[in-house]
Amino acid sequence: TADGHIAGVAIVGNEGLIGINELEANPEPGEPALVEIADGDAQVMDANVFQREMARRAAFNELVHNYLHAFVESLMQSIVCNALHPLEMRCARCLLEIRDRVGHNELPLTQYTLANLLGVRRATVTLCEGRLHRMGLVEKQHRRIVIRNPAGLEAAACECYPVNKGHFARLLQ
Repeated sequence: TADGHIAGVAIVGNEGLIGINELEANPEPGEPALVEIADGDAQVMDANVFQREMARRAAFNELVHNYLHAFVESLMQSIVCNALHPLEMRCARCLLEIRDRVGHNELPLTQYTLANLLGVRRATVTLCEGRLHRMGLVEKQHRRIVIRNPAGLEAAACECYPVNKGHFARLLQ
């Protein structure tokens, strides 16, 4: 925001892409993407190459459009989630979605980053994380959160986690 506040809008990992403005012939600069977890590889594609591949209307084009469809569905679900579900459920969903993208239960994630993703104060995340810890679901370590009980964390998450997971699972079919 203009006053410097930030909140997570979406989580993009190895399943997705950023820079969808490049779909247009004369793209406008988009909002900056913030890399919070640099725990893997990222690929960069020249905008001209991207537009040329999209214009071919082949498999790449179909994959990008299928991803964008899943991404928009996920955004809509997350908006509902943020408006209607308690913080602990949203936090569990967020941790699971990050886990799905990094591929393991040890998340290189600070409380500050998690607070920004959830749109709450860091102190609020500390309380929430403490409750999840007392339930035996997560463990806080220095600059990381470890999911100790994935099945329990899934049970603690709202229904938005499996819904969003299903949106992206269809990409692999």
